[in-house]
Amino acid sequence: MNNIGKLIKSKTISFNETLIKNYVRLNLNEIEAMILMVLYNQQDEGNSYLSVKALKEKVSISEEDLSNYLMLLVQKGMIEILIDEESKETFNLDQIMDKLGDLLNNNKTTDYDKTIIVGEIISFTEKMFSKPLTSGDLLIINEWVDNGYDLEEIKRAILQSTKVQKQSLKYADAVLVSKQNTRRTEINADPKIKELIDSIYVKRK
Repeated sequence: MNNIGKLIKSKTISFNETLIKNYVRLNLNEIEAMILMVLYNQQDEGNSYLSVKALKEKVSISEEDLSNYLMLLVQKGMIEILIDEESKETFNLDQIMDKLGDLLNNNKTTDYDKTIIVGEIISFTEKMFSKPLTSGDLLIINEWVDNGYDLEEIKRAILQSTKVQKQSLKYADAVLVSKQNTRRTEINADPKIKELIDSIYVKRK
């Protein structure tokens, strides 16, 4: 699964919202999109068993039409149907999440600039730590970007973590916070800035 698909799977990016915005670009119709959202909500509740009869209670189409749509979604590579050890059918939505991730990654609008940056941080971190990130790690990265940390300073904090053999984003987070506090102290202590603020204040008076 691509990095942005991982963000969708970890709920850092909303599956339903992304699907609503992009289902047409995936050559899906409204019914197929609704079925996928119903399946996602069911999976989110911890139930990945596929029951057409149970699913029918949440949609307005017939069981026959529902079965046909499910087969179409499998053929389009949107979902995967598996058989577990108890010979029960289960479903997996990794494929649709991966496809949505590709769409967001290729989208050139500013709406997804954050998503692309987060994806780059994930790739860099997994390469440096030599292990996949957890959902908690993804949340930390998401907060870094929301808080306005620069991509390069994030990479430097991660590199510093590896140099002291601390393969933890919590350590990198502490490095970033420390540097941010240092920067603020330096700015507050800069006499030139203080002089500028004082001159503006005097002019206003």
